[in-house]
Amino acid sequence: MKPITSDSLAEQAPPANGLYETLLARMPGKARATFTDNQLVALQESAQRCQWGAHPLDVRLSIPTPFGSCFILLVGGRERRAGDRQRLERKRHPLWTWSNALFLVPLTIAVLAGGIAVGMLLVELIRGLF
Repeated sequence: MKPITSDSLAEQAPPANGLYETLLARMPGKARATFTDNQLVALQESAQRCQWGAHPLDVRLSIPTPFGSCFILLVGGRERRAGDRQRLERKRHPLWTWSNALFLVPLTIAVLAGGIAVGMLLVELIRGLF
């Protein structure tokens, strides 16, 4: 990514994506103008290290509801975070919350019911063969 200098900030269009571009776009113009070129490069490099990388499993669903659109995001891959970071993330985003339970309990019931239905169907198919 090419560094953005203080001279080019004024003529830049709104960003399409990226943490660095988003930070600069949301920053008041007067504050943005106070950054030196070295500070902008340092900010850009720091933002690049914070970017979410590609994951082998990356499922994103938007579900329209009468109450507004909801989204579900499921990502997976090899764990790369250090132990300290994992502990911090577990504190920030605990698995067992009421909202997660309201989602996970019906999902678990649906998966189990589907598994039972498939099992019963297989038993009937096998009975029909003999």
